[in-house]
Amino acid sequence: MKRYFTALVVTQVALLSFVIPFSLLSKEKEVSSVTQESSVFSSRVLIPAATNTPPIHESVKIAYKSEPFPVEITKPAARKVFSSYPKVTFDSVYRILAKIARCESGGDPLAKNKTSSAKGLLQIIDGTWEHFSCEGSVLDADDNMQCGVKIAMTSGLHHWDESRSCWIGLVGSETLADNR
Repeated sequence: MKRYFTALVVTQVALLSFVIPFSLLSKEKEVSSVTQESSVFSSRVLIPAATNTPPIHESVKIAYKSEPFPVEITKPAARKVFSSYPKVTFDSVYRILAKIARCESGGDPLAKNKTSSAKGLLQIIDGTWEHFSCEGSVLDADDNMQCGVKIAMTSGLHHWDESRSCWIGLVGSETLADNR
C-alpha cells in the first residue's frame, strides 16, 4: 500500500492544500517539514506525516482559495517537477505562476496570442520554450506549467513583464528573490 501525505500551506495570500505520494518526498518513514534550502523563494511548507490518508485519484488537484479557475496537474507531471527541483517548494512557484496565468491567459490552456507566438496558460513564446528545452506541448496545461517552473527557477519572472501590472498585486510579497 502506498503512503500519502496531505500538505497544507498557509501563506499571507492563500491556503494551499494538496495530496502527494510519499515517494515524491523522501524514502524516509516520516517527514515533519520540508523547507527550501536555496534563497530563491520565501515560503515554508509543513508536511505532517500521515499514516491513514486515503489514496488519491489519478491526478493531484491543487486548489487555491483565491484563484478563479482550477488547474490540474497530473501525478507524472507533479513527480517530474518535484524531482527536477528538490530543494524548492513546488507550491511557491506554482502559486505565483497560477496568478500570472490568470493575467496572461485568463486560465485558458489553449489561449494563443494574435500578434506573437505566445501560447498556453503562461503565454510562453516558441523561442523561450525551445531555449529552456521544455517538453511536451505548450498548449497542455501540465507541460506549460512545468516549463513555467523551469523558466522562473532559472531566470526569474521577467518573461512575464508585459502583464506585471496585472499580477504583481496578486503576488504581493511572494516574488522571486532573484527576479532577473
